[in-house]
Amino acid sequence: MLHQFFFSEILKNLDYEPTNDQKKALELFAEFIFSPNQHIFILNGYAGTGKTTLIKSITKTFLNIKYPFVLLAPTGRAAKVLSNYCQQIAYTIHKFIYRQLSADDFRFVLNYNSIKEGVFFIDESSLISNEGSDFNIFGSGYLLEDLLEFVFQHPKNKLVFIGDAAQLPPVGSINHPALQIETFKQKGFNCIYAELQEVVRQQQSSLIYQNATLLRKKIEENLHQLPIFYTSSNDFIFLSSADSLEYIASSYDHVGLDETVILCYSNKRALQVNKAIRNRIFYYENEMVNGELLMVVKNNYMPLPKDIPFNFIANGEMIYVRKILRNEEIYGFKFKKVLAELSSAPGIEIECLLLEETMFSEQANLSRERQETLFQQIAIDYEDVKSKKKRLTLIRENPYFNALQIKYAYAITAHKSQGGQWKHVYIDLSFLNYTEFGIEQLKWLYTAITRATEKVYIIDLPQKFANHIKKS
Repeated sequence: MLHQFFFSEILKNLDYEPTNDQKKALELFAEFIFSPNQHIFILNGYAGTGKTTLIKSITKTFLNIKYPFVLLAPTGRAAKVLSNYCQQIAYTIHKFIYRQLSADDFRFVLNYNSIKEGVFFIDESSLISNEGSDFNIFGSGYLLEDLLEFVFQHPKNKLVFIGDAAQLPPVGSINHPALQIETFKQKGFNCIYAELQEVVRQQQSSLIYQNATLLRKKIEENLHQLPIFYTSSNDFIFLSSADSLEYIASSYDHVGLDETVILCYSNKRALQVNKAIRNRIFYYENEMVNGELLMVVKNNYMPLPKDIPFNFIANGEMIYVRKILRNEEIYGFKFKKVLAELSSAPGIEIECLLLEETMFSEQANLSRERQETLFQQIAIDYEDVKSKKKRLTLIRENPYFNALQIKYAYAITAHKSQGGQWKHVYIDLSFLNYTEFGIEQLKWLYTAITRATEKVYIIDLPQKFANHIKKS
């Protein structure tokens, strides 16, 4: 039968003998592909279980048999990781399913889907929310609903969600709607679910995956306690904050700025760590320098050059300041005009305006009150415009109103790290001294640990957890 042939072809494209979980998932997937009555496949795979390897072998098989497919992810960073793994182009969901209404309109509407009988793979689906957001700038404002509508413009298409339900849920959600069968059954879709729990042989010696698995089991058992962590100097290291800067500097030297990140529980703590790194590792005296690593902390919809592979700059996008062009102070705010390079579009420099205030704020982005102040100050410039609609359009198109809201990005929150991977990940646990420990903190730590591909450094594990460390 066709599905058995397809299953055997996928196995040929695997680089190793699959685990029992993987084999079962692939059998279900092969049946799914050749079943006209099945619409959605969910692959929930935990850290180290080889879900990305499965997708790589599946897409390679699709290429061989010329079966159309598309690789998508919620963020630019996640799309880049997926593209590198599969050696195929991957897009952000927003870039692929929406189009801008017009050059003069910031709104995006659902695009026409030209693929009539293909498979859409959505990686990092744990990040996908179905909560309304962005004032309905994109489609209905409900990403999951829009994704379903886009894909199933043609009923022969199929949709595959890939993710890890042990990670933090989307901001504002208590679960992962894209990884739950009930979400889709309620909408009339037939759905198949597969789960990977067994760590693949190649990762079994990694303490990163061993410790992530221990955390995941605590989450599954709803136990509000840390596991006993295994530690070694090779890949899972415990440090004090007094020693951490020396190690971080060494990571910058050995694997680079791009492959090193410090993860914090709050924006307040991330700001403190960023200041320490800038002052005591780089010895920066100015508040911004050429080469500065920043992160965009609010979606930005100003028009982008045509060679940029996405249609807006997303919250969480990393940018590198290549050249500071000038400083400006206007409307009671400070701005910098810079040439910058986006991490998701390497090699392309764009000129952009940066709002300085958010760099030094302990909040996630510009407060509603300060945003309103900026709006009102800019509105004064257009008081002579009689049409209220035209006046509002001019304010919203004003470059200062649309300046990128940014923060330093040497240290970021774990929420902002989702969908990304770094060789060396430093995890600040000082918050455990004053935070009640529960499932949210377990998921936070699991998410943070699983961002690392080579080494995890745990900073400031509180003394009360000292007996939770065991040498490997």
